[in-house]
Amino acid sequence: MHNNLYFLWSSSLYDSQCQGSDRIWRNTRYNGRYASSFLLGKEFVRGERGLFRKSTLGLNIKLTYYGGYRDSPIDVAASRVQRETVYVEEQLFTKQLPAYFRTDIRLSWKKNRLPTGLIPVLSYRIGGDPPRKKTIWWVGGGPSGVGGPPE
Repeated sequence: MHNNLYFLWSSSLYDSQCQGSDRIWRNTRYNGRYASSFLLGKEFVRGERGLFRKSTLGLNIKLTYYGGYRDSPIDVAASRVQRETVYVEEQLFTKQLPAYFRTDIRLSWKKNRLPTGLIPVLSYRIGGDPPRKKTIWWVGGGPSGVGGPPE
């Protein structure tokens, strides 16, 4: 972190396959072949006075891009007869869905030095799944929704 500005880039190339009992290697559902994410953020540390005294305001953006999952063709005729989805077994996970791109923008507020020793972090994320999410984190714990610290 330099001048409270930070970034992180992560990328991976992979091949997710499994070997069936027939000894043939096939793609798995998760074989997107690549994944990449980039995070850029800035923290604004506040002083001893004002509404946000002894706290840190944060803004970051995260870009995520990865290859699409795999899918299997459906045997429509057999599915109608059996009244449930029947896949073409010889072509399992041969279709690749479109690549996935997502942008998240996160605003956060972290209050420092509470009498309890805990540090709450309130964040609001725009974008992603679900599109909006509000979370309170307590340092040393996990997400606790909008209630108090974990017990």
